[in-house]
Amino acid sequence: MKKNILIVIDENVNSQQLSQWAINRAKNTGSHISAITIIPQEQIESLKIGAPAGAIHYAMERVDEILHQTQEKANRVIDNFKEIAKEISYSTKILSGSPAKIISQQSIYSDLVILPSKINYYMEEYDDYLSDIKDILSQGSCPTLIIPENVKITNKTVFTIDGKLQSANALKAYIQMSKFIVDNYKEVKLYNINDEIADGMKILSQAEEYLTIKGYKVIKMVKTSDDVPEGMMEIVEENPHATTVLGAYGSSKIENFFFGSSATQLIKNIKTPLFFFH
Repeated sequence: MKKNILIVIDENVNSQQLSQWAINRAKNTGSHISAITIIPQEQIESLKIGAPAGAIHYAMERVDEILHQTQEKANRVIDNFKEIAKEISYSTKILSGSPAKIISQQSIYSDLVILPSKINYYMEEYDDYLSDIKDILSQGSCPTLIIPENVKITNKTVFTIDGKLQSANALKAYIQMSKFIVDNYKEVKLYNINDEIADGMKILSQAEEYLTIKGYKVIKMVKTSDDVPEGMMEIVEENPHATTVLGAYGSSKIENFFFGSSATQLIKNIKTPLFFFH
């Protein structure tokens, strides 16, 4: 059955790399790519807020000029995508509004959302991207794959398992999408963060059984720590060439990680692909 993959693109290098990778994977798997580019109209229009009374007219003209220029850039991005996507099934949209709201809405009928780790939506500076990602993870209705710049996705996969439903859902969602993300590869690592190794191994055993049934060879590992954010950062750093699969809201400690500064640092400094599901 054909998968519908939503990708978010703009004019930066990370987006261009993401587009080419997604197109290549679509060729191999027969998937459909829904490519969208977003004009952050609210952020652009906010540039006129605070303008002195005598400069309001100039500020409004400047905003109109930026919107027009941004529309032209968006048209070029979509035209370039169409040029390299001729051999696959695809659709394109230029949408205006809040990026987080648009992506969450567009994800409703998608099987996977793919985001670049950095995107500015045609603005010189776009400071809301990290908070947008958190909103997308909490509101989106399908898995999200974040890909950093200049990183090639390998067949190595790491799952973080805490015994909660959300981490199990993330594992199963990745398995369902794995044919699009990687070529056929059947060895994975399972991690649990725990201050007791025996307890951690027990939590991993059920996930190991599920993956074994699916034909995977499983390596189980317990990261001995009572600090979940620190443990997650270490897991990612210790597996620099792997895609790390995370269930976003399995427990209060996991939820605090995603809403706290550790997740911000992880996404901001991302060097490996991250696959999220909640």
